[in-house]
Amino acid sequence: MKYKIYYQENSELKIIKLEANSISKLSTHINYPANVISIKEDLEYSFDLFENQNEKLEMFYEMKTMLDSNLEFEYIVDILLKSNFNKKNKEVLVTIKESIKNGQNIYESLKIHKNYLQTSLVFFKIANENSNIKECIEALYTMQIKEQKIKSSIKSLLTYPLILLGSVFFTIYILFTYVIPKFQNIYVQFGDNLPLSTKILLDIKYFLDNNYLLIGIVFFSVIILIKFIYDSYKYKIDRFIFYKIPVFSMFYKNIVFYRLFLSLSLQINSKELFSNALQNSIDIVNNNYLKSKLQYILKDIKNGKSIYYAFEKTKSFDMFTLRLLHTAQVSNKQEEMMQSIVKIYDSNISKNIKKFKTIFEPLMIFILSSIILWLVLAIMTPIWDLSSVIK
Repeated sequence: MKYKIYYQENSELKIIKLEANSISKLSTHINYPANVISIKEDLEYSFDLFENQNEKLEMFYEMKTMLDSNLEFEYIVDILLKSNFNKKNKEVLVTIKESIKNGQNIYESLKIHKNYLQTSLVFFKIANENSNIKECIEALYTMQIKEQKIKSSIKSLLTYPLILLGSVFFTIYILFTYVIPKFQNIYVQFGDNLPLSTKILLDIKYFLDNNYLLIGIVFFSVIILIKFIYDSYKYKIDRFIFYKIPVFSMFYKNIVFYRLFLSLSLQINSKELFSNALQNSIDIVNNNYLKSKLQYILKDIKNGKSIYYAFEKTKSFDMFTLRLLHTAQVSNKQEEMMQSIVKIYDSNISKNIKKFKTIFEPLMIFILSSIILWLVLAIMTPIWDLSSVIK
């Protein structure tokens, strides 16, 4: 949870945002200021979907490029602060600059930007532990590029169906608002002899016209209820998503495993120990079921069990991945084997996307076309019947 702390420094009122599990634990934070006046819960939410992700990527690319030129990190941050970045990037850079200036832990300071930095934060932690900022920024940039590639693929998959769905909703709105009212006097003349499809259409229109407020309340109530149920049963729901949804579960699992092993691979390439890399990667995983399994794996490895045994024990990973993990341990070629696992899951994601496009897009077209056909028939059938009666 985030808190706004109002404090006095050099006769000036200042504000700092810190993250802690509760107000009582704020005082233990490394950046907790002296002369605190008041503390308030920060209700500002981060809408990452609307942030310019390309600009964040550009910031890390410039950081990486200048580090390759062996410039001092503090000097690089000063240069980047003069660039025309967005507000979020500026805040991150200011936090880094202040941490370096005050001799503080950059990783701990950057936790206030956790929602914005997301997986990038892990690499600042490694850089602090191993003093290898150059390798970590390069790994961070690679991670961002790979994740953006997945997001772009998913957006590409969903764009066409969403456009179709939006077109159908727009068509329905036009029909209900402008078309059906023009023909209602004709429909009344049929009485109970209206076709069933037209009766259903008119009933739907009547219900929407007279219960739009109720529909809105129910809609938002369902969203709140779903969130409450998910918060209450995260582990079970995440396990269901992980295994039980046909086609989707495999796609979802491949994405989760890809991010996990990509993080492990990049950290190991940055000379991080496997157990430490796994500990850091647990925070990257958003699925509570898999996160609990990784905790068990980490515990077994720290207790001296082999990597293969610890992963195999969870029954969550396929045999090919397990064999590569075993090979990585016995041959001391962790970097090469991790890269191979990442490539496998990357390939699986590409195959899943092609499979989704092959199945999902034609299915959406069929369903939406059927809805439009039903609407046309529901509206026009009484008109055709009336013309027959007149003749």
